[in-house]
Amino acid sequence: MNRTVLFAVCAAAAAAASAGVVEETLRLDAGWNAVYVESTPLESDATAFFSDLPVQRAGCYVSSVYSPTEQISRDGSDIAQKTVSYLAWDSREPRLSSLKRIAGGLCYLVYATNAAEKTFLGTPSAPLVSWRVSSEGFATIAPVSIPAGEEIYPSTYFGEGPAGTLASEPFALTGDDPAAPDIVNMNGFLKAKVKGGRAYVLECGQAGEWPGVLDVATDGGGGLDFGDGRSFAHLTVRNAGTKERNVRLSLAESAREGDVAPALDLRVPATATEAARWEAFSGTNATLGAGESRVFEFRCDKSGLAEGAARAAVLAVEDLGGTKMRVRLPVTAEADTYPEGEAAFPAGLWAGTVRLAQVSLPDGTLAPAGAPLDATVLLHVDANGVPTLLQRVAVAQERGADGTARARLYAELASAPEGSAPRRLSCVFMDTANRAVAASANTDGTGPEFGREATFRFTVDERSKENPFRHPWHPDHDGLSADYSMDAPSGDDPANFVGPVKPEGFSVSNRLTFAWADDNGRPTWQRTADETTLGRLDWVLTGLRNEPIALSGLFVLKRVCAASEIKE
Repeated sequence: MNRTVLFAVCAAAAAAASAGVVEETLRLDAGWNAVYVESTPLESDATAFFSDLPVQRAGCYVSSVYSPTEQISRDGSDIAQKTVSYLAWDSREPRLSSLKRIAGGLCYLVYATNAAEKTFLGTPSAPLVSWRVSSEGFATIAPVSIPAGEEIYPSTYFGEGPAGTLASEPFALTGDDPAAPDIVNMNGFLKAKVKGGRAYVLECGQAGEWPGVLDVATDGGGGLDFGDGRSFAHLTVRNAGTKERNVRLSLAESAREGDVAPALDLRVPATATEAARWEAFSGTNATLGAGESRVFEFRCDKSGLAEGAARAAVLAVEDLGGTKMRVRLPVTAEADTYPEGEAAFPAGLWAGTVRLAQVSLPDGTLAPAGAPLDATVLLHVDANGVPTLLQRVAVAQERGADGTARARLYAELASAPEGSAPRRLSCVFMDTANRAVAASANTDGTGPEFGREATFRFTVDERSKENPFRHPWHPDHDGLSADYSMDAPSGDDPANFVGPVKPEGFSVSNRLTFAWADDNGRPTWQRTADETTLGRLDWVLTGLRNEPIALSGLFVLKRVCAASEIKE
């Protein structure tokens, strides 16, 4: 993480006034201290933070911007150098210091003239640390992210990281010389333990990103954010160790006076006997194998929040095994605000394209198509999150009570009021008789839901003008008249195939399944700044040949109108 990103993290955390906070105590001994700060203080300015402490110097080692010391490679070319990885603050020249703000999740080296402690409120963060190899062997300043007051053997906490068994010999940064700290091998102390809230220097033979046995990430990187327009959030927990881990997720109250925790639901995945479901979240346990990741999906019901209201809490992720590692993250919930006639995300009209790049062979296997087929897609989502596939829709501009023009939706162009400047959107892969197709139930028994999975089924009738089997231009074809004025039995009835006159047309059935997920299986429909979502479309056609034809590709949709109603 470079300095610019570091300051952006600090500013974002400080700006999130409604986020859940924790109470943290920074304890300093006289001399040099290597400490781990779990949370970004509400007052994060470094000079203000240290103003009531006997701190003379402080520094932050941002390990993820580590650069080689060489500036020119063996072939004579320059080696690109990253921004400085060590930020410093000095009480004598605070304005000239490069360490401007204190950020959570990082390690700090602090020189204090005497022992002191400071208790503060801060927004918690996951540990931010990278393991780097240097020629000196001392590569990483690593935090111990366990509850304050806890102690643990270093081989237990660090033994599964890139340092391996070397982690049983950590080095402490200490000493009383203000010019530089001493690096002391803790192995010289009998049964030495590392402490929560402290940081240690480790030898490392392998570079990597390893914050501890629990690697925790969220959608935006800062916590569970149910801000304006957001009702869902995702938490990814990875077992970054080499052993199976039992993990506990729990919700705690924010330490700030007046904060009220939001009511959260957790999605329980489908099993062989039960469909997926939502249940109230108070805590849950999970067992993760070595290297296994799991995505936990939360939703927040904000219907009872008045405009401007907010809720805050803290989510804790803990290893119930020997390491005692704990990561805490802020939870934020803010009331949704929408203009007149608009509904909560993701309601409204979503328009975009699908690129079908795979097609099935006669044996049913998918193969790359000779050329991709691009098509327009229109989905409308109602106020309950239920999507409808549209062949066409009209978007018109209407004046609200406050005089502001806002987009409204109409089933047909002719239905839009005069003067509303309507425009028609349509897709050509659907026939005009199927103007709006409702979604079917999902394969796991749950209802169709935008952002998870939605399946649509429709049939192009044998007599439809858009049916590819209808050929009115050939008067002698199959004995039927050119204008189809004569009656013919249904083209889908096999009994008609042996008669003297075979029907001209056959119906074509379509099954389209939209699935929202990224490469890691994480849902992709969370609200983004440009309100764009993507996923995979699987399309099966029956009736074009003896075997069904399967098409597959990716879609990208953008919300172009937030109206939850289509007027007839």
